Amino acid sequence: MQQYQPNMVQNGQPQMTQEMQQYQQPQLPQMSLPQMPQMPQMGQMNMMPYQQQMQMQQMHQQLPDLVKIESGNPITNENFHFLRLTCDEPEKEVIAGTGPKADPPNSKPAQYYYNLPLKSNYGNFQEKDSRTFYYESCELTTLYGVKSEMNQFGKFKSSIAFSIDERVPEQVKFLSDFDTIGATGAQFVSSYKDKVNFPLFNNDTPKMAQATGFKPMVTRKVNKNPALYCDLIDYTGDTYSAKTTFTYGNGKVFDWKDLKGMTFKCIPLFRFKKIYVGGGKAAIQYDIKSAIVTSEPVPFKAVSMQANTAKRIAEQRPDWEDTIEAQIARNNMLNQDKKLGAELYIAPKDNIVNNINSMIENVQQSAQQNVQQSAQQSAQQNVQQSAQQNVQQSNEQSVTLEQFMNNGPPVQFS
Repeated sequence: MQQYQPNMVQNGQPQMTQEMQQYQQPQLPQMSLPQMPQMPQMGQMNMMPYQQQMQMQQMHQQLPDLVKIESGNPITNENFHFLRLTCDEPEKEVIAGTGPKADPPNSKPAQYYYNLPLKSNYGNFQEKDSRTFYYESCELTTLYGVKSEMNQFGKFKSSIAFSIDERVPEQVKFLSDFDTIGATGAQFVSSYKDKVNFPLFNNDTPKMAQATGFKPMVTRKVNKNPALYCDLIDYTGDTYSAKTTFTYGNGKVFDWKDLKGMTFKCIPLFRFKKIYVGGGKAAIQYDIKSAIVTSEPVPFKAVSMQANTAKRIAEQRPDWEDTIEAQIARNNMLNQDKKLGAELYIAPKDNIVNNINSMIENVQQSAQQNVQQSAQQSAQQNVQQSAQQNVQQSNEQSVTLEQFMNNGPPVQFS
């Protein structure tokens, strides 16, 4: 029997003879792709085949040494690595309005969609710490600010869009991170495509993944900067409400109305929730938890194409801005003096207006007096007429009584 030679190496892997391979134990089942490789326990090390031990050691030697992130801190574009990403087992959900429990009830058969909860390892390979995946980006620019519109379901949906400048190294790294997150999410979907009823999904290339139903996170168009369209948290309930907060300074909060239609820079904190799979589509669902505004919000249409020219003038004339502001202050003082002088002098036009107003008041007063006089006269006439009628009635009654007395029978006295 040929003995095993330690120096028999091919392509960096030690080889074993056929006689030794006959005594190998059966291979262990393969690990799930989304899960990080697990180190075997010391008691199990001798039970594993020699080749698998060597492959496990080489795998850990090739992996980077992940830095442990303290609790309460997000992952940034400085410490992000795709090996931090993990996902839980698929969750099966019933589409609203289908199935026996639909509201209102109907006869439609139950239809389903699936969620793959996204998580991130904030620890390292030895000490895992899987939690919700928060990613803090570099400084990004939004051209239109906060946007709220009604969606197809009759509910308001708030969002924000960022334009990625590929001339800025930090934004290039950010763009690469988002592409990596999308590619890793597509790999998760491919690993579970049978469990999530997505059998035709093909993840061989990014184009094939997109063609077979995976939605990319970054929008790319010819001759335009890459764009990122993100949802904002805008939920109001009976007992709970949540909203994306935009802050500046020492924690001061912006009102959303001050950021609508505005161009500004900010550092957003992205919250990745899950991978949605349903209806032949798959997409990573994420939103913005909060953002720190780092520049003055200005109206989009007010962004000048002469910004570089203004910057050059400011460098050439350091007192340029101060002198203009000082002159504006002097102009305001002069305008105030003119206004005070105009109030002291009553112009003829003002006299005419005053005369007209007084005439109108006189007409109104005379009209009121006429109305009162006419009312008094009519009341007096009514009183006189009613008195005359009463006198006539009384006279008629007295004449009738005299006639009755004269025409009556004689009165006899005993």
